[in-house]
Amino acid sequence: MIGPHPRLPGHVGVVARPRARAGAAAALLALLIVAGPAPAAAQELPTLLAAGRAHGRELATAAALADQADAAAALTRAPLWPTLTVGAGYTRNQHASEVPLGDAPLTIVPLDQLDATASLTVPLLDLAARRRATAATADRAAAEAAVDVAARDGDRAIVRSYYAWIGGAASLSAATSARAAAVDNLALVERRAAAQLASPLDVARARAAIADADATIAAAELVVATARRQLATATGLALADAAPALPTDTAAEPPLATWLADAGAQPEVAAAAARVRAAGARLAASQAGYLPTVAATASERWTNAPGFGEALSGSLAIVATWRFGLATPRQVAVDRATARVEATRLATARQAAADRVTDAWHQVAARRAAVAAAEARVEAARLGAATARERFAAGTATQLDVTLAQRDALAAELTRVSTRAELAADRALLRLAAGREVAP
Repeated sequence: MIGPHPRLPGHVGVVARPRARAGAAAALLALLIVAGPAPAAAQELPTLLAAGRAHGRELATAAALADQADAAAALTRAPLWPTLTVGAGYTRNQHASEVPLGDAPLTIVPLDQLDATASLTVPLLDLAARRRATAATADRAAAEAAVDVAARDGDRAIVRSYYAWIGGAASLSAATSARAAAVDNLALVERRAAAQLASPLDVARARAAIADADATIAAAELVVATARRQLATATGLALADAAPALPTDTAAEPPLATWLADAGAQPEVAAAAARVRAAGARLAASQAGYLPTVAATASERWTNAPGFGEALSGSLAIVATWRFGLATPRQVAVDRATARVEATRLATARQAAADRVTDAWHQVAARRAAVAAAEARVEAARLGAATARERFAAGTATQLDVTLAQRDALAAELTRVSTRAELAADRALLRLAAGREVAP
């Protein structure tokens, strides 16, 4: 942030030349586009990425869904275990039923009747239930794979915001320096105007250059504030006051083939493959609906109204059950179609993973060329600005020439800053796409 500057006499604003202002605005807009959503106490990218994985809300949601899938898998395994059923009852009968047998009458139905039952059911054969449990386990694996996808998405957002912060801070520094040069130029123009060597229009243009620099400073401050807020949201830390230095690495990346080697092992591909396995398991579970289920049951009953039987009696049984209906074949058809859909999505995910790496690699190559061009423009613009000032001091150039040269120099510097920041972000995104470690 820049502090308030003492107001100069007659300090007014002016509209910048369209070409120069468009260049500066485009450079700052590019930095805003680099930013994506991310509270942070650090300055290094690896620290922010680690904090984002511990704090990210989307990642936390994906982890909660994985826990939910784990609980659902445990629930589907419950029918495979024995089931114990215990019951007890009391009945108040209107009359007791007794059969006189000498001195000890036989009670058929007592006035107060008590009953207790206990039964144990053990599933012996239930392939449908076993396959449903397998399908639920596969769903859990798919949910766990989605956690890795959410983590990678969070990494990308932090990378974009991080380099937007760096680029915005560098743009702010460049704009502040340009403002200082514009203030010096105004002082020179006012001295020449006092000596009748410059016109009031020249003074107005010099003041307009200061106003234009102020607008550029405000735009850069917006980029910095937005990027810092996004990083704070994504990481939960408190950012350092000063942004890291603008990266200067312009070296070429290794050949594309070396980056494509691990494209098929990316989280998005793993998640799609897990969904394919889950769909196949659900299809197998629905097909098992044609098969019978077999269960063994052991029961015991006690009553104080046994009649001519025993108060305590038990039984053992084995029961086979077949269930037929339209629901089973239709469910099989639905699950078979779902399996085909997921197989198609897996092929799409594999191609998309390779495309991301390819696009990211070419983006880095194109951005390197843009950085080289921006560096050349900066050198030319700086030379032009210095020449215009010298010629103006010698009386062979106008104030308009100086103002336009200064604006060209500022626009070129902002473009250089933005392309450098974007190149650094593109390198990091290439490494994320290829599943490699990201370094600042």
